Amino acid sequence: YVKIDSICNVQSGGTPKRDVADFWENGTINWLRSEVCQNCYIDESIVNEKITTEGFTKSSTKILKPNTILMALVGATIGRVAYLTFEATTNQNVAGLYPKDSNRLLSKFLFYTLMNDFDKNFGDAKKKFTMANLTTVKNIEILLPSIENQRRLIQIIEQIEIQIEALKINLATINVDKENILKKYL
Repeated sequence: YVKIDSICNVQSGGTPKRDVADFWENGTINWLRSEVCQNCYIDESIVNEKITTEGFTKSSTKILKPNTILMALVGATIGRVAYLTFEATTNQNVAGLYPKDSNRLLSKFLFYTLMNDFDKNFGDAKKKFTMANLTTVKNIEILLPSIENQRRLIQIIEQIEIQIEALKINLATINVDKENILKKYL
């Protein structure tokens, strides 16, 4: 077991002042809130707000690279994670975690591990509104298998995710078939 702080860069974001229009109007920099942390991969289609370059430079937010793991620090999504697939900034209620050495820790492995360890790390927070901070995140301990074992586990999980998606599509098709039969015969 290793602490997140020893294997990841951990940082939080910030919110440009809402009452300064120049920080928000015609923004081009993706900006996310903690509600995107739903134990899922996220792509640019979920972006609801963008900040300007001036808003970026005059706030504490930081650019997060693709493959960063986002973790919600507050509210209903506390401890939940998201796998960032594009460049973005976040508000202060999100921690961004990025492996210091990709030969030691893979981002996808970190993502799956944090999802799996939610109860261990945040189980008590589920029942009440609470707040985590960067110290909390940095002190989380995760199991760190060899890079080869991380790759194997990722491959197994991704194969299962493909099967799940296929079943979802099949279920949607079956529901449409059911509706068509009901309309035709009833």
